[in-house]
Amino acid sequence: MLNKLGDHPYFVTDLCTDSIGSWLSQELMNGGTDLSWSIDQGNHDIVCIAMLNHSNRLVFPWLPPGSHLPRSNDESFSKIPMQDYLVVTSGMLMTNEPETMHAVLSFLKRLKKKTNSILYFDLNLRIETYGLNDERRAAYEEMISMTDLLTGSGIEEFGPLAEEKELITAAERLCSSRRTVIARNGPGSVYVVTADSITEVPPENVHVLSTLGAGDTFNAAFVHDYLQSNDPVHACRYAVHTASYMISHPGRLSIPEE
Repeated sequence: MLNKLGDHPYFVTDLCTDSIGSWLSQELMNGGTDLSWSIDQGNHDIVCIAMLNHSNRLVFPWLPPGSHLPRSNDESFSKIPMQDYLVVTSGMLMTNEPETMHAVLSFLKRLKKKTNSILYFDLNLRIETYGLNDERRAAYEEMISMTDLLTGSGIEEFGPLAEEKELITAAERLCSSRRTVIARNGPGSVYVVTADSITEVPPENVHVLSTLGAGDTFNAAFVHDYLQSNDPVHACRYAVHTASYMISHPGRLSIPEE
């Protein structure tokens, strides 16, 4: 999606070398994504099983023989020069695999210490898949402490980390003087919460064809606009508009022509 919006992102990952992984890598590169910082660990891809109903979607990973969840170690980030970036990542890296969690956090700490990089972190908590043991919670807390722009979906993601039952209260608990929280709420409004204000960005009234990819589209559009506007509320409105367009138009990750 960032490619479609005119950006040229780097994608850092543990590349898979089976047919699915190779296809995905080629698709990303065809769109203009730079994979030169990624590491080929020669493993096979996992299979994601999505369980759908009218109200939610649960995704469970299944690991066929020879596969494993994406992993990182200190070598995974060795190619990346210490420069100013807008780093986008999510809780999908926090899979209870200690070496990966340590490597990601260690790299980001070094990057934040030596540069003026901005960290955009999507909670993507997925308790139903990974749980929330003490080690994973500690990793989240450390990641959030470094985050400049924190986003997530609903009280089911914000609540367990903030130990609150209301979305706005939980978002306020997780924001700080230098950390803005962007709290999505399914088909409802998105709230941009800072230490000084709460701004509600209402949803657009559209005929929904499919919500698949809505969160990823929101994130990409937010990042794209924030790079230009440096204004989280402006970026949120742009992201809501772009995601609303995408879920109401056919085709893969459609975006407005304008």
